[in-house]
Amino acid sequence: MGANYELSGENFINPYNFVPVDKGKVKRKDIKEKYEENKEELLYGKIECQMICKTPLAIPDTALKEQEKGVSEEHYYYPFMSVGGHYIVPGSSIRGVVRNVYETITNSCYATMKKDTKISIRSANPFANAGLLFCENGVWKLYKAQKHLINQEEFSFELQDYRDMVGKEFEFRRRQTRNSSIVIWFKPKSGQKTSVLRNQQTMTGYLAIGESFSKKNHDALFQKSNPQNYPEQTIKSALRDLEEILKIYRDDKINLHYPDEHGGYKWFEAVKKDAEAGNGAIPIYFQDVQGRLYVSPAQIGRKFFQRTLNNIVGNLAPEKCDKRSNLCPACSLFGTVKSDKALGSRLRFTDANLLDEAPKATTVVFAELSSPKPSYLPFYLKKNNGVDLIDGYDGTAVDIRGRKFYWHHTPVPQNPTNMPERNKRNATLDTLPSGTKFKFDVYFDGITKEQLSQLCTAINLNENDGETLCHKIGHGKPLGYGSVKIKINEIKTRTFDKEHGWKEAKIDVPQNDNFFCGNETQNALLTICKFDTCKDRVCYPYVEPFGNKSTKSNEDASHQWFSTNYKLGNNSPKYFLPNITDDSPALPSAVKLGGNSSHGNHSSDNNRNNGYNNRQFKEKPRVQNFDKQKQQQPQQNNPQPAKQTPSTNQKPVNNQKPKQQNKNFAQISTFNNNAMMQALHSAQVNKDKKKHK
Repeated sequence: MGANYELSGENFINPYNFVPVDKGKVKRKDIKEKYEENKEELLYGKIECQMICKTPLAIPDTALKEQEKGVSEEHYYYPFMSVGGHYIVPGSSIRGVVRNVYETITNSCYATMKKDTKISIRSANPFANAGLLFCENGVWKLYKAQKHLINQEEFSFELQDYRDMVGKEFEFRRRQTRNSSIVIWFKPKSGQKTSVLRNQQTMTGYLAIGESFSKKNHDALFQKSNPQNYPEQTIKSALRDLEEILKIYRDDKINLHYPDEHGGYKWFEAVKKDAEAGNGAIPIYFQDVQGRLYVSPAQIGRKFFQRTLNNIVGNLAPEKCDKRSNLCPACSLFGTVKSDKALGSRLRFTDANLLDEAPKATTVVFAELSSPKPSYLPFYLKKNNGVDLIDGYDGTAVDIRGRKFYWHHTPVPQNPTNMPERNKRNATLDTLPSGTKFKFDVYFDGITKEQLSQLCTAINLNENDGETLCHKIGHGKPLGYGSVKIKINEIKTRTFDKEHGWKEAKIDVPQNDNFFCGNETQNALLTICKFDTCKDRVCYPYVEPFGNKSTKSNEDASHQWFSTNYKLGNNSPKYFLPNITDDSPALPSAVKLGGNSSHGNHSSDNNRNNGYNNRQFKEKPRVQNFDKQKQQQPQQNNPQPAKQTPSTNQKPVNNQKPKQQNKNFAQISTFNNNAMMQALHSAQVNKDKKKHK
């Protein structure tokens, strides 16, 4: 049992938040109208800029990374980006930062969103149904299945050694308990008639083996039951989603914490191929939510929402900019490859070079940073009245919060007492100190006066004299790194005169009173871009250990905050991510109260037990007794047979572990079937005699 938690600790501000957007007001135009019909008024020239580091800056040079020596795990060091021995900030990095703000203030499309972007989530509730996918005459069919548990502790071999038999048909016998059906004997179905003992019924089912993990108790046999009435296309779509989920499970970057326990169901492709050939089935778990079919390889696993982000953002989806005659403001200026004909950018950002002498770089061991987690719904979805998050992104009324921005704050100075441990989940980087200055240019080629004004706002945030409104750039944004102030030094335009050629002229930096967007968007952007907004600690949700002393790493892990947030709200979140412009954008940290609780490790307990009381029967099955009898018999009376493959097609078992004795095949193979049946029969007769006595 684990610890109790309350969300009543010190306030913290989540490192990121979202600037709201208006999906209904996207102004797309034909580039002919914007450029070709107004050639006389187009502007050419450059914007000379200065960038000042407000917090330390980290721009890792991935081409020069080095693996650090003397570290137990694979850990890399990244020097600061440089060219010819001189520190730089790549123009592409600056361009991305400026475009993000430009898209926000002009209500343009989400340019970096991929087509048909789906979100996966770890299901909060177990998948209720066991199922089998059969390919019948080239058409996938889903059948509900009855699950019969194979208790690993009651058999003397490792089921994980026989993953190549997943989905194959087996004969088995079972014992019924109050809560579940327990397998006591099973073997691959051979097509031969199996003798049946008195009061014992032989059934058939399909082997289902999940991933190996610590304290795992069960695998199972799935007995085919009722067909489910889903259209073929629905099942195909669910199967495609399942294959994408397996890619997530197999991603080493995602599963760095569990390199040895999670193989990503590597048996799946072979099982699917055999099922397509009519040899077996794919064992899965499934659930139906208002006619939507979700499938998973595990009872508590991941699933993909069926609505895509593109569908949710509507007019702001990048594929809406599909023609040159229908482009959003950002695609018109920065270019796009998503239209019928790719459109080049009218801007060019140079690399930023140091303005003064090179400062001394400081080497910092960065804390572990994970990828975005849009699956945590209370942080990524709007809290609309009447909207139940139970459907997640599939809910018809849900909407995302907007565009992600990071709060500005100063990183905690690193010293030997607070330095993170070096491992393969984090990295060591060189950083340049606060106060470092760079210079760069932005060349513009045939843009309108309005576009120049909007571009300048995106660059200096309508503040060219002060240093309050800042951008975020580079690595470590959640940790406080990369806050920079960009100023415009001057703007030069170039005009061509037939008599005098090209002429340069300085023009004033536009002084805009607004951000070209609605008040809600503007106020949120101004707030999160202010360097001194945050008064509370800025960090990801965390747990304050009981007595300020860490005990078990899992009990102090940040995910306890998220699970506690749902538990305190009775499986609905108690806290949503505050809006940027709320009176306080802070949340309370979790406090570990200590002691035992039925809530502690709730998720992991459910994972292990899957709702079954697997400790009701202490006795070993009779087959286990047969194993012991066989070992005690003289060798000449019961010669040890050669090991055979427990497979219907007699293929060798892959990755078979060498065993000191062959006893582990007694329950699962057919090679010694007669001896086994005789022993089972004798055991039954002896038991009956004892009853009569």
